[in-house]
Amino acid sequence: MSTALRMQAVALAAAVFLLSCLASAQQQPPAPGCLDKCGDINITYPFGVGGAHCFRDKSFQLECNGSYSPPRLIIPTYNQQLLSLSPDGEALAALDVVKTETLSNSTVYRFHVSTCFGGYEGNPYLDAGCRDIDECQRRNEHPCFGVCINTLGSYQCSCPHGTRGNATIENGCVKTNQGLTTGSIIGIGVGSGTGLLVMALCAAFLTRNIKNRRERILRQKFFKHNRGHLLEQLVSQNADIAERMIIPLAELEKATNNFDESRELGGGGHGTVYKGILSDLHVVAIKKSKVAIQREIDEFINEVAILSQINHLSFPIIHRDIKSHNILLDGSLTTKVSDFGASRCIPT
Repeated sequence: MSTALRMQAVALAAAVFLLSCLASAQQQPPAPGCLDKCGDINITYPFGVGGAHCFRDKSFQLECNGSYSPPRLIIPTYNQQLLSLSPDGEALAALDVVKTETLSNSTVYRFHVSTCFGGYEGNPYLDAGCRDIDECQRRNEHPCFGVCINTLGSYQCSCPHGTRGNATIENGCVKTNQGLTTGSIIGIGVGSGTGLLVMALCAAFLTRNIKNRRERILRQKFFKHNRGHLLEQLVSQNADIAERMIIPLAELEKATNNFDESRELGGGGHGTVYKGILSDLHVVAIKKSKVAIQREIDEFINEVAILSQINHLSFPIIHRDIKSHNILLDGSLTTKVSDFGASRCIPT
């Protein structure tokens, strides 16, 4: 190629590059009545053939030479033929073709002008000429075998709910056991809550039963340890004893103001005596045991039995422990004998 042709090619390349740089400038749509095709080439704005209103400026002016068959599209500034002009901005030019009238001795150059950004298509030289491509509608170009969501300039492709993997390849999404529906999650939650509630109620019921059983065993143990069978015998012999001697602990605590020290009357080897006022306003002496060994327990129970028989059956007894500490005076200075733990009944 001659030096002139090389310079012409460089100039043409610079011109086409300039066209791409001008793409960002303010543009106007082509006016009606302008030639839109020359031979087999469609003419798109900002290029144009005709008056000044058909192209943006002189840089984009073209001519259609109808003396050829088919007509040829010429860049008059460089007197060169455009072999093609695509909407996406690609221009194919041949140098020196006007002189030779053939392409056999010419050199073909390919040039590009501005195009829309990726994800868009259209004419970048027009206002709002670039439109978003809906990739989801072009599965051949943008394969998606899952859930496709179009976005501006791009798209999202993901596996359907309940699956995972690569949705851009066929059979790329596989099922997973973690795909639970909202109903399933609610059902599991309600079932779990009900199960926990039932377990809590059962645990409380069992705990209460175990506690009651332990208390019952302890009561039986203490009843036997404290000679409760002797009390049963006394009750069976005289119902009046049962009424006066079998008193709940709660009533005894109430009668003595919870065994307050101000109610203490005295004490002996087997316990402390308190003044008590029962619910029927009877004033009684209540002895609270403080024994710790079996022998003293026996003496305390023996004292209870002796006193019950003295007050209700009038059996003669031998005290066996007369001393000043056991001789008391009541409010009218009447002598009273106390502490019958070592006493014995005299058979009649």
